[in-house]
Amino acid sequence: MKKVVFILFIIFYSYAAVRYHIGKEMNGMKAFLVVLNKSIAWLAGTLLMVSLLRQNTWDRFGLSRRTIGTTGYWFAIIHIFSAIILLDSTFYPKFYNHGSISYMGWNYIAIGMLSIFCFSLPLYASYKNEPQGSRLYHFGHYGILMNMLHVFMIGIGGWLEPKSWPLQMPPITMIFVTQIISLFIFRAFFLKK
Repeated sequence: MKKVVFILFIIFYSYAAVRYHIGKEMNGMKAFLVVLNKSIAWLAGTLLMVSLLRQNTWDRFGLSRRTIGTTGYWFAIIHIFSAIILLDSTFYPKFYNHGSISYMGWNYIAIGMLSIFCFSLPLYASYKNEPQGSRLYHFGHYGILMNMLHVFMIGIGGWLEPKSWPLQMPPITMIFVTQIISLFIFRAFFLKK
């Protein structure tokens, strides 16, 4: 599992570094930390997302949904605390209006917190060894939908202007939402029930 997480992180950080450090010319220590946090968020969301696949999908790789989901959850916690520390109008202008967090900024934060709350319920169920049919596990689906909404709301404005994309690289938010939609299509049409 460590190797998979490491490889994913390197891929995600490399993409973010090229897009933001080179394409947007974001430099300095705080810019580095902001880009690092974007990569951590992307990794967390991806791990939480793929933990929704059935266990038999992961058996052939020797991985467990519990490990994948738990790892994603803790990366999400790191993202949340990092975002709180790094939050300012320079790097998160969509969250601010006239120097203070805007109504939309609070909405982005609230939906993100609702997402992590939803993911906390299956985590709790997993640690309590609840049977697989427990309703608590279903909150993972709500969590990923809330996470998708959180990312969609933050990023949608930049999706519609491809000419503004640094180095013609699509926004991470758009890639992540596409990942989630692809997973739901894959689950619905290609995985055996």
